[in-house]
Amino acid sequence: MMKRIYKEIGKIGINIDKYFHLFRQPITLPICRFLTLLHIKPSYITTTRIPILIGFVVLWVYEQYHIAVILLAINIFLDIIDGDLARFLDADSEVRKFKDVTVDNIMVVALPLALIWQGTVSGFIGGYYIFIVTLSWWLSVVRRNIDIQSDWLFKAQASSFLFTARFFIVTLLVFLYVLFEVDVFSLTLIVLSVILTLNSINNYRHIVKSKTRRSEKEWNST
Repeated sequence: MMKRIYKEIGKIGINIDKYFHLFRQPITLPICRFLTLLHIKPSYITTTRIPILIGFVVLWVYEQYHIAVILLAINIFLDIIDGDLARFLDADSEVRKFKDVTVDNIMVVALPLALIWQGTVSGFIGGYYIFIVTLSWWLSVVRRNIDIQSDWLFKAQASSFLFTARFFIVTLLVFLYVLFEVDVFSLTLIVLSVILTLNSINNYRHIVKSKTRRSEKEWNST
């Protein structure tokens, strides 16, 4: 039952990503061509996002919300551009994907860190959310690499539908808070933490089953 649900969710995520790519291509393609003329590589853009995220956290803590939102918007734009530029240059390697996904996860935990620092959410709620985001990502990488060979250390996982959904929700919370002063951070982080916990349990069970089947095959072959 759960396997079928996750499979259907995965299909939805693939379709959404496909249509979003078609929608943004007329906008990002000219930008990618221009960046190519300037000899700007995708890795440069990915690295640039890190100080922008740090700036977002600092500005949020000091309640400079409107400037923080501008930095967040710039970061989202650069996140889109670096992936499209890598595909445009046919340079979408496993190393680049890993760097991009790592920065994506930093982006996901940047807001909870700012909220904890600011005192908007409790350290337990924010801390557990950061922990389960990291654990969920790590288990998904392990699960993906059980039966997949890669030309690098492992097969880096592109943003999944679950990652995209939680990033969209957290981003929406930021804009709701800044524009309408609606604060539902704690409740949303609790709900997302529950979902990610269930996802982590499912990935862990899949990893254990796959390892068990592999051990049985090796035992029977000897």
